[in-house]
Amino acid sequence: MTLKIKFKVLLAIAIANLVILTAFPLPSQLGINPSFAQNSAEVKSWQTYQIPNEFSIRYPSSWFLERSPQPAGATPRELLIITNLKPTLGGGRVPSNLIKTDIAIEPDNLETVVNQMLNSVEPGTRLTRRGKTKVGGREAVRLWFAGANTNTMVTLICYNKTETLFLKSYYQKNNSSLPIIQTIHGSVRAIE
Repeated sequence: MTLKIKFKVLLAIAIANLVILTAFPLPSQLGINPSFAQNSAEVKSWQTYQIPNEFSIRYPSSWFLERSPQPAGATPRELLIITNLKPTLGGGRVPSNLIKTDIAIEPDNLETVVNQMLNSVEPGTRLTRRGKTKVGGREAVRLWFAGANTNTMVTLICYNKTETLFLKSYYQKNNSSLPIIQTIHGSVRAIE
């Protein structure tokens, strides 16, 4: 993939994230306490979402999932968005308790996608931790980033020799939701 195409893909993902993140109203408009946080012990029920012949993922039953099927040949090939708050238009600010996870199938091998991710870090964001792991029995790399107001956890899973399953969760600093995010990231199972 050429540098110009990679830039266009990263720009498209950044614009999509910006659109979703700006679509949430202020917490006060929703009647939500900004200090609200959940941990995995508080999640009473989980549900599984499956894309036939692709993968499955578990998330809290009270959360929201949106699938944006991509046209044939599009990059990324699949796109799911899971949030703990229902997306609504307007407001212009992101609630302090928002947790948002993007899931996509990227058209490169694991090593290439890891390198692309590390080379495309936004200004003001720094890598705080990096580790190898296994998710659903598959090789994976987990990256943690800290920005000015938002932390990000990324899990990149070897989907096959030429594709990588990409999970990226955004959450506000001092949010105790990390156990839930780790559970979501660890629940992915590729379907062959």
